Amino acid sequence: MKKSILAAAAIAIVGSAQASYQAPKHYDFVTGLARVPGNVTGYAGLKDRDDIIGASLVLPTIRSSELLQFQFETLLAPPEEVSVGPLTVKMPGNLHIPKQKERYGILPITIEKPSFGFYGPAGRDEELMALAFNAKLSDLIKLAQDKAPFSKMIPLVSMTQYTITPNRAWAGDRAITLGLNQSFRKQTGYRWTRNAAPANTADVALHFQQTPAKRWMLTDIVGTPAAQGQLATAPSLGGAPTRAYFARITNGEGQKIKSIEGHFVPSNGQAYAVQGVPEPIRNASVTGSTVRWTPIAGNGWMAVLRTGKDAKVLPQRVSPFLSAKVLRSLGGDERPGRVLQRTQKLEAWTSAATGRFDLSTALSADEDIVLLFVGTDRPVDAPSIEDEEPELFTFATEIRFVMLP
Repeated sequence: MKKSILAAAAIAIVGSAQASYQAPKHYDFVTGLARVPGNVTGYAGLKDRDDIIGASLVLPTIRSSELLQFQFETLLAPPEEVSVGPLTVKMPGNLHIPKQKERYGILPITIEKPSFGFYGPAGRDEELMALAFNAKLSDLIKLAQDKAPFSKMIPLVSMTQYTITPNRAWAGDRAITLGLNQSFRKQTGYRWTRNAAPANTADVALHFQQTPAKRWMLTDIVGTPAAQGQLATAPSLGGAPTRAYFARITNGEGQKIKSIEGHFVPSNGQAYAVQGVPEPIRNASVTGSTVRWTPIAGNGWMAVLRTGKDAKVLPQRVSPFLSAKVLRSLGGDERPGRVLQRTQKLEAWTSAATGRFDLSTALSADEDIVLLFVGTDRPVDAPSIEDEEPELFTFATEIRFVMLP
């Protein structure tokens, strides 16, 4: 009984169990990727036996081109083994959990992940952000035991503190220590008028703020947001531009995310005001090397992405956000004993009005297709792979996503 509860507690924190994994060595001279261990300090208000768990995710700030292809799973680095009481469980490598003693019923449990892992190629400059959050442990455990989808866990998370580093190469470091030195502040108003979310869907609001390196920091994530309220920002970033993504998630088979449709809007110094939810990408299918969907009128571009299934082997994946160019350079390496992780490669940006795209080659048995439509308020050029600040991002108003089996 105690063992099953401990397992549920550990799984609840990360949303799902992970395959067995051993942390890689510091540097791989074949792939040029490194894992740098790190610690997070400065947690405020942590208490034992209060049914609240505090933790942090550590990841790079997000380039504009990467934000256009944002997916929730990219927040989590490859899993690492962690001891939770008598158990050895798997948690995302970029998660840090300070030691906390809690109770589940009458049973005492101790949860701790004292080190996070930053994964990065040598020479790549990054701003690192540590995003601290709190969540109610008993509620997380119940959802994990019920095998609830990840979207149901979002409302339980409350972002609390953060830190952001200068922009530099981190892969050469032997260790990283990040001190939480700022608190998020709810100060940007919003109004989102829409119908109630149907069964098997969930609404979410994400808030991003521009950083000194002209990238983007996640400053808030709110599950089942009220029709009006406030989103958090990072005070240390001052009046830097912000963007919000008001989206509806639909879960498919196995409670995995099937599609997302949302408004992607700048604040322009005012409260956000959005109406409804964008239409989904309809009648999407792939047959052989041909991808089809119901044509979408209006401005914007459709990204056709090839993804490897979870059994795809990717060597020491870099910390979570990668350009398509880097992903392509890594996708062919399938040596045993590496990290099990989904890979993603951009096939092309194409017109959404055609309703059809012919792949360069037919899908293999271990590949899926993702369609991602970015709508804009004016005609813009399709982004190039090397463009970190595409026009498509600047004038984006909506993002729609669907996964094809």
